[in-house]
Amino acid sequence: MEGPVFWAQVGIETIQSAQKIQAILNVYWKNGALEHCGCQKGDTVVALQIIEGEFCPIRISVKDVNLTEVKGWALDYGQVLHVDLKQVFALPFEVHLDTYPPQVSLCCIDGKWFIVTCLYL
Repeated sequence: MEGPVFWAQVGIETIQSAQKIQAILNVYWKNGALEHCGCQKGDTVVALQIIEGEFCPIRISVKDVNLTEVKGWALDYGQVLHVDLKQVFALPFEVHLDTYPPQVSLCCIDGKWFIVTCLYL
């Protein structure tokens, strides 16, 4: 792909799946049902991201780990984030990757025609 690239949820089904994943994770978080876990590079876990002053649990793919922090890629939103190890939890079975693959696609805008091309994961 050439030109500016970005991650996006493409299509109503993808958006609805991402909303369902988020709703499931929110219930786990609010009920205190997420289990703390260790992790290593390549693991898929839940991490807490702060959005508008509230903790929001999201699925991440772990890219790096040190003694206090995890760097991960948000599977359903596309951003890279850094979270404290204390904010990392085991991925609930209901939202495993075999049930819900990543909900973002890598997209590119063709600067000449403003055509969006997306690679679906």
